[in-house]
Amino acid sequence: MKTNKFNVAPVVSALLLVLCFGFASSAFAQGTIGKIFTKAEADKQFGPVLKSVTMKVEEVKALLSKTGDYVMFDLSGDRVRCLDGKRQALNSFGKTATSKDVFHKYSRSKVEELISLGDGATVTFETRANVFSVTSGATTLELSVFCPPLCNE
Repeated sequence: MKTNKFNVAPVVSALLLVLCFGFASSAFAQGTIGKIFTKAEADKQFGPVLKSVTMKVEEVKALLSKTGDYVMFDLSGDRVRCLDGKRQALNSFGKTATSKDVFHKYSRSKVEELISLGDGATVTFETRANVFSVTSGATTLELSVFCPPLCNE
């Protein structure tokens, strides 16, 4: 009599891995993106600001009013490019984005929280060694995700 030597363990492991990634991506798609730090904490944890561009709070609020749950930013020269969660341009500089350009995605609610905590007249978009930051007053928003690859709204 022949015995079946099919090992089920790798198949089960692969299925569990696929399910875990599926649940993780679903949770991510509905989660809040970004964490607020004090500017001093951000400087200590993420390093100094290498490049920055400042916008008036009113301009940022106007951009946020055009988007859903997520907003994306990138610096191009001395301009801030801004997209909504579906990669649609929110400002004229965002129209220069290609599908391959990597943007930094945050939850709209976290940017709004930053602005209310910052209590200032401007918002500064910053690049650091390995992260993209948004600062208002003495508070800084960090921990964005890259789009692509994580672009699902």
